[in-house]
Amino acid sequence: MDVTDRFNNLYYYTPYPSSSIGNEKSSSAGSFTGFVCHKNEIYGLTSRHILFPESNDPDSKILYKYEDDNEKLRVCIPALIDHQKTKKSLLVHVRSSQHMIEGYQRGSFRALDPELTQTRIKIHQRREERWASSLYTAIHHDPNIGHIYAAPEKWRRIPDYEGFID
Repeated sequence: MDVTDRFNNLYYYTPYPSSSIGNEKSSSAGSFTGFVCHKNEIYGLTSRHILFPESNDPDSKILYKYEDDNEKLRVCIPALIDHQKTKKSLLVHVRSSQHMIEGYQRGSFRALDPELTQTRIKIHQRREERWASSLYTAIHHDPNIGHIYAAPEKWRRIPDYEGFID
């Protein structure tokens, strides 16, 4: 999903509920739930199936709990797939603004009044600057926010419950 419409908040502020989130090694994305503080440690919450999409398979036996000898499975906000699509969309906006500026400067696009042409060039230059600034921020943003601590399944299950526990 291109999350450009949420861009102003996406790369500048603390992640909020419904922010895009995903496992660094996965091409899927889901929604961030929020934060919990437990014993002076802050944890982010999301559903298990978002970070482990293969766990949607009823035969899946995926259990995960980070311990010192385990691989750290990293979490990204926004999810990498959304981060890539957003950067691509921002680049399209920058190029579109550049195309408009060049068109007015070459005379391919004309306004009835030469002053209006200059005004439109300035408008597109400001748009290009804003989009380019946003693109620069996105390119230099590190989406990795930490690692997955645990993805519970059986050890949290109520004895008679047959469904998935997220």
